[in-house]
Amino acid sequence: MSADPSCVKARPVLRSATLLALAALACANAEAMTGGSVAAAFRGEWVAAKAACTAPLRLQIAADTVTFVNGSQRVEFRKLEQCFSCMGRDVQNITLLTTDATGDSPFTITLDGSRKAPAASIDFSNDKSLGKRFPFGPANLKRCP
Repeated sequence: MSADPSCVKARPVLRSATLLALAALACANAEAMTGGSVAAAFRGEWVAAKAACTAPLRLQIAADTVTFVNGSQRVEFRKLEQCFSCMGRDVQNITLLTTDATGDSPFTITLDGSRKAPAASIDFSNDKSLGKRFPFGPANLKRCP
């Protein structure tokens, strides 16, 4: 029994179409994710919305670094990834800041530039122990002057 010639011809086309789709997907993700600098509007000291700016529990965001501070405890992350379109194409001015483009980051910081005053929140779902050391909770943070 020999192979059907129409099936043999269809395989290269299917492979080419699949490779083209995968390449387009990779390009789309490359535009959505970048390691570049965090926008100036989000850089600085952040504390819980109801806390004083002198609170020992703080988030420090620099151009290329995120530091969690709780009194004398400090944890710094330098390899940052930003996703500008992860919330969907109709959502603007929301950036997700993580350490890993594959979703294995110990935290996700949501930077919301759609408000009059920029806002941030932190999700420690991937690292509950880090969340216990730095108990910001799910509420928004405020940026200190």
